[in-house]
Amino acid sequence: MKGGGNTDSRIAASLPLILASVAGPALAQELPYDIKLCGVQEVTVIDRAGDIVITHYVTRGIVDSFLPNHPFDKLSYECRGLTHSSKEGGELATRCTFLDAEGHKALGYGVGPPKEWRWTFLGGTGKFEGISGGGTATPFAAYPKLSPTIGAGCNRATGTYSLKK
Repeated sequence: MKGGGNTDSRIAASLPLILASVAGPALAQELPYDIKLCGVQEVTVIDRAGDIVITHYVTRGIVDSFLPNHPFDKLSYECRGLTHSSKEGGELATRCTFLDAEGHKALGYGVGPPKEWRWTFLGGTGKFEGISGGGTATPFAAYPKLSPTIGAGCNRATGTYSLKK
């Protein structure tokens, strides 16, 4: 070609700029979260074998954010999960629903050892639509047991999340 150089090389050189301009606005910004979840948990033993214990639990409670004016402040939540434990340790697997005063939901799951587990957001509705991200959660405070199967406590969860734009 005269005067214009190689068209294929011009297109290839401009492709990253084209992709950035198209994909850039669709990319959601990662934002931090740092929350305290306090609740009451009812535990049911499902099975035992030697020192291995498998349980099911339901936890219901409230969420407060350590960060001001945060979308995860003043939520209610319910988590349902399974645990197994033995002398060697244990693991939990939980699924949770978070609800704000306007009825917007965020759904997620956690898995890992009870001293620190990984958290992942699955999705949501309203202001939480398209939520993704995750982090870790750890026990924050324990309270006296109301009975052998009912306890109370708080966890702290930190990480990042993104919302659909």
